[in-house]
Formats: sequence, C-alpha cells, structure tokens
Amino acid sequence: MAPSEVDIVVEDILHVKSFYAGEHEAWMERSRSRCGELRAAGYAATPDAYVNGTRDFPNHLLCSSDAGSGENYFLSVKADFMLLARNEDMAQNVSRIISEGSARIHKTASLHEVDVDIRDVSLNPHKIWNWIFLCTSERLAGYDYVWFIDGDNALRSLNWQGFWQQIMLLRPKIAQGGAIGSSPERPATVHKVLRHNGDARVMA
Repeated sequence: MAPSEVDIVVEDILHVKSFYAGEHEAWMERSRSRCGELRAAGYAATPDAYVNGTRDFPNHLLCSSDAGSGENYFLSVKADFMLLARNEDMAQNVSRIISEGSARIHKTASLHEVDVDIRDVSLNPHKIWNWIFLCTSERLAGYDYVWFIDGDNALRSLNWQGFWQQIMLLRPKIAQGGAIGSSPERPATVHKVLRHNGDARVMA
C-alpha cells in the first residue's frame, strides 16, 4: 500500500464493513438496478462494462434470479483484510482513519466484525516476499478464497452480489475479481486469457 493508495484502500474497507452494518439490502438492490435494461434487450444482449460501469454491471444469471428468495451475498460472504503498509506511520494513520470511518458506519451492531490486520513491512518492502512470508497456512486457516490486490484497484467497483453468485454456483478452486482496463483497446493485462470478455450473455 503506497501513500497514494491509502484513500482507495480505506474506502474499500469501509465499503465492505457497510455490508454487515445494516446496508446489505440496499447494496443488494443496487446490484440489480440495471436488470430492467438487460431484460428489455433480451437474451442476445451483451452488456458493456465500459459503458455501464462495473459495480452495477448486470449479468443474466444475476438478473434471472428471484430478488426476494436468493441469498444476499453482501451479508453471507465474510471478508477480512491484511494490509501491507510501507512504514509504521502509514500503518498507524490507516488504522486511525478506518476506526473513525467505522464509528460513522456502525449505527447498529455489526453482523460481522471485519478483521483488518495492518502490517508494517518497511524492513522488507518486497511484495511477493511478504505474500509468502505472511500468508502462512495458520494465518489463512478457515478462509475459502485469498485475494492479492494492489492498493490502486478499487474493490468497491465489483458487483459483489453478481460475482459471488457465480462463485457459489461454479465453485472454482481459484477466483478473484480483476481489473478490466480503461477500454477494450487498453486492457488491464497483457495475458489474453485474463482479459474481460465482452460477450456477457450468461455471466459477467
């Protein structure tokens, strides 16, 4: 986590914390807010994430499910964080900002206490080494998925409900949200297999 990424990381954590602080129903409604457009366009529609944005980006699997009877993954999926701060001052500053933001969110008791483990990695700032050194089997026990995300990738841009609905259906061994890039001409990765697929008739 670089100094320029602190705001993005803090907003992401507070975003996830809001799921368990009584806002999961509102987020569920927002995740499906563009389903009417998708249904009107018919099955052959291929929603464009670059036009619609990604947080409210619909897919047919999400929009064909019953909003009232389906599981709300904003509530049922439990997320925790480990942050790698470049120095002790940054670690303390981020901890303070998150605490202040959490106090504003939690008007009621949280349904899941999001664990935010902030590590000072100033003595060894190499990212890959810290992933290996800190993510031991003991530390990761009990988790189904582990995501390694750079601080400049906004987690709040993910349609959480749509994403986890697919994961719970398909049960992949490896799953992580990814960046799509600014346009089809400027994708987020040079690896073609990892690029966003614009043909999203079934899933997105």
